[in-house]
Amino acid sequence: MKLEDVYDFKKWGRHNTPLLDDYNFYEDTDIELKDWFNWKTQNPNNMYFSIFKEDFAIGYISFKYFNKLIKSATLGIVLDPSEINKGYGSEILLYMMDYYFNSLDQKKISLKVATFNKRAISLYSKVGFKKVSTHLNFYENGYFDDTIVDYRENSDSFINFMGKTLFYVDKMVLDRNKFNGVIKCISNFKI
Repeated sequence: MKLEDVYDFKKWGRHNTPLLDDYNFYEDTDIELKDWFNWKTQNPNNMYFSIFKEDFAIGYISFKYFNKLIKSATLGIVLDPSEINKGYGSEILLYMMDYYFNSLDQKKISLKVATFNKRAISLYSKVGFKKVSTHLNFYENGYFDDTIVDYRENSDSFINFMGKTLFYVDKMVLDRNKFNGVIKCISNFKI
């Protein structure tokens, strides 16, 4: 990822649900964009890659806490909300997991996903990720509002505790052998 790519991110669309508001890109000024870029890329154990459609950066993928010794990392992926549901997520994930496991020679990768993000869970499962645990996080987007349909339809993903809203997060893991087995089953996958 390069700083110039981040300038494309500020032109992205917005998620139309408050559940995914923290995936909206709100940074706008030069200082905010540079600070965001530095925050993401300053750690030498993190690797960030921009995702392009033609000459426009439509997303990024990260391998955070990249550990060469135990051959593991934590995955992150974010796409422009205007580009979701077009098949790019599957294509990008398959390509980058192949790169991660077979070019970087890593053994395992994990990720965390909110249980209300069913679209993402479906994508990760399709690639071979398996849920290994569930835990609670504070909900930084505000509070659970049962007057909003998206909250009401996902009420099982939230709890209120001592006046704070928390949500359930699944940890999912994928290892190289499982991924390579999934790839063998996908006849049209080509790197």
